[in-house]
Amino acid sequence: MAEMKAGYKQTDIGVIPEDWDVAALGNLFEITSSKRVFQNEWRKSGVPFYRARELAVLGEKGKVDNDLFIDHELYEKHKRSYGVPEVGDVLVTGVGTLGKVYVVPDDTAFYFKDGNIIWFKVRKKLNSYFLKQLYYTPLIEYQISESSAGSTVGTYTITGAKKTLIPLPKPEEQKQIAAALSDVDGLIEALSQLITKKRDMKTAAMQQLLTGKKHLPGFEEKNGCKETDIGVIPEDWDIKQLGSLGGFAKGSGIKKDEAQSGTLPCVRYGELYTKHHDVIRRFYSFISEKVSKNSKKLKYGDILFACSGETKEEIGKCASFLDKGQAYAGGDIIILSPHSDDAEFLGYFLNSDKIAQQKSSLGQGDAVVHINAKSLASIPIPLPKPEEQKAIASVLSDMDTEIDALEQRLAKALNLKTGMMQELLTGKTRFIKTDKKQEAA
Repeated sequence: MAEMKAGYKQTDIGVIPEDWDVAALGNLFEITSSKRVFQNEWRKSGVPFYRARELAVLGEKGKVDNDLFIDHELYEKHKRSYGVPEVGDVLVTGVGTLGKVYVVPDDTAFYFKDGNIIWFKVRKKLNSYFLKQLYYTPLIEYQISESSAGSTVGTYTITGAKKTLIPLPKPEEQKQIAAALSDVDGLIEALSQLITKKRDMKTAAMQQLLTGKKHLPGFEEKNGCKETDIGVIPEDWDIKQLGSLGGFAKGSGIKKDEAQSGTLPCVRYGELYTKHHDVIRRFYSFISEKVSKNSKKLKYGDILFACSGETKEEIGKCASFLDKGQAYAGGDIIILSPHSDDAEFLGYFLNSDKIAQQKSSLGQGDAVVHINAKSLASIPIPLPKPEEQKAIASVLSDMDTEIDALEQRLAKALNLKTGMMQELLTGKTRFIKTDKKQEAA
């Protein structure tokens, strides 16, 4: 057994600094819930009323689109008789996604659903934001899981909350830890918002450029528009059936346990609607040489379509393969190898709203929805000239490159947060005052 580091002690929740305590939350402050509000008392305006689902979003984003309210009179009645959450109180979800935390930031009036949400009357007895950070550690996640074990639907109850054990530094160190982690949370939130903004800009650009509503410089509309069976399109665009653009092939099955069996990159059908967007930029599955012998090898410029999914929106989602390296396609993937049209453009274009609607309408099945190559081949698509295709693809690709760089920064920030939580919330790294300066030791 490794020798314990000086200044630390073994406790029921692991090794912590000697000057930290272990406490059950129920011994620190009152833990309760709200007064019951019946469904017939819900309103479309008034004082906001939150269930667990709204509170989870509120805790993560600081705001939520809410359509449930209660009368001001009912709110005031419960406030007088039972009280309402005050600034610094902590609300934790007890159903659905368990353990999501919202710290009450101000005195804006709201109420919440009893049984769904646990009310911690923390106030000044514990740093609320320190407690919030603790709720995202394996220590408390494990305790929530254990307390809800055995129930048909997972629940985190007031009784379970009261028994939850936490490490307890002195108030000043709680504040310092919470501030450090909150700074990283601010960076994560800023990056997340910027990514959302950039994605919205890309979506708007796709809606304009891929429908001909807007043209890039040098490709301005010269001859007006024309009415076709699939709507109004620019005069110089041509309508072609998807099958006329190239030949179709089928991917070969790669079992789940084979998807991480080696080092050769491959694409599985589910990744086309969860991981890859328009263009395949990185790989998430890797197969062995042996498995690759029974898999479909990809060529530069291939367009990969998911031909099965749980919903009609998932089928037909596609991405272009623009890698000259060795890679393979798994089963339930249809592959289009274009003759001449710009493959990068097609990756974007064939996911545009109008084409996606056509793909969805051709889906077959209920529990699992399928689409086949024959159905895909029949889809009529309006196409600009090759030069305009290439120019549009370049603009969208530049936007994707910017989004990808931001997503990598976000991933690094999330990893930084995880590392800091492991160090600060266990006391492995300490905040110490020295000559009025804070140092991490």
